[in-house]
Amino acid sequence: MQPWGSNDLQLASLDFMGDPEQLRARALDKLHAMGGKVQLREQYEGSDPSGSIVVTVDAKGFVRDVDIRKDWQSSVAADGFAAALFDAYTAGVQQILETTALAELARQEQERRAESERREAEREAARRGEQPAPVPRAAEAEGALPPEDDREFHAWVLDSLYRIGDEMYRVEKVERELASPPQESTITGPRGYLKVRHQKETILGVTGDGTRIRMAEAQQLRSEALEVFREAQHGGDR
Repeated sequence: MQPWGSNDLQLASLDFMGDPEQLRARALDKLHAMGGKVQLREQYEGSDPSGSIVVTVDAKGFVRDVDIRKDWQSSVAADGFAAALFDAYTAGVQQILETTALAELARQEQERRAESERREAEREAARRGEQPAPVPRAAEAEGALPPEDDREFHAWVLDSLYRIGDEMYRVEKVERELASPPQESTITGPRGYLKVRHQKETILGVTGDGTRIRMAEAQQLRSEALEVFREAQHGGDR
């Protein structure tokens, strides 16, 4: 999973419809309903509409567990099992996106309130004829200005060069990936129940053999689902 950068993309990840202002208003409503605080978790769960299949993913979207009710066939047709499994997976990923978006919105709201309080303090000081406390320049606040001590300056230069080198490497990596996008691959489970289509660690879809699935036990399906997800996302190294 890649990090989400822009505010528009983050708000768009929420399950809302409307223009940007409507999206933000609805997101704020949800944030306020949560008390203005968002707790990022290590794992998230998603389920299919019937609740028969639950997929647990970590914060990066990697599948960690799959739970299948023993009576899943009372709610999900065998031919629809693979689609339900994919629905559960995407629901888990949606939880990550929404929580991340709300956490970013909470941070923005905190900064907005702090800025509003600062301006109000300045206006109040001006009304009293006082000089407001100087606000540190962004470069000073972030430690971007070089230190005066020679040894500290040398260390600061080296650290800056390392950071620049890391950033250049990341940019070049993204450029290479854009120039040569990874090919799609398909992983087939050992029992032939399921097939997972993926692009690197991103799961694109799940299909299955309804006839074989119909005859399988829940534990067998769970084992196969875990195996194909992990093979797709980790290349079999876990």
